Amino acid sequence: MSFHDKEGGYSNFDEFRIPYFDGNLDFESHLLWINKVDKLFYIEYIPMEGYVEFVAYKLIGRTTAWWNHLKNVRMYQGKPLIRTWRCMKRLLQARFLALEEEEMKIRPRPFMRSYRSNETVKPQ
Repeated sequence: MSFHDKEGGYSNFDEFRIPYFDGNLDFESHLLWINKVDKLFYIEYIPMEGYVEFVAYKLIGRTTAWWNHLKNVRMYQGKPLIRTWRCMKRLLQARFLALEEEEMKIRPRPFMRSYRSNETVKPQ
């Protein structure tokens, strides 16, 4: 896959440093990935109309399956395809950050030691 670079030629998606995304990142790592994508779009010359295609190329595993399913459902329902990074980012966060937040609620929290009184405290 390729797109026009600033000189009017074509560049390969693999040349850019955005890591692949499989949806298995913890909450903080997910946000760092989103921020890295935002920064690289700002630093590298990638036309705005190529953002969604570029990020879709960097999805792997369950995120690719989710993205393809989302596109198919939207086409079937007669909805427009996702064309902006802002919208795609919102959908990625809703899908994969929401999963991480739910897992954080379900995971048992370890007991913490209170340094003031040397007591063991269970977080609420």
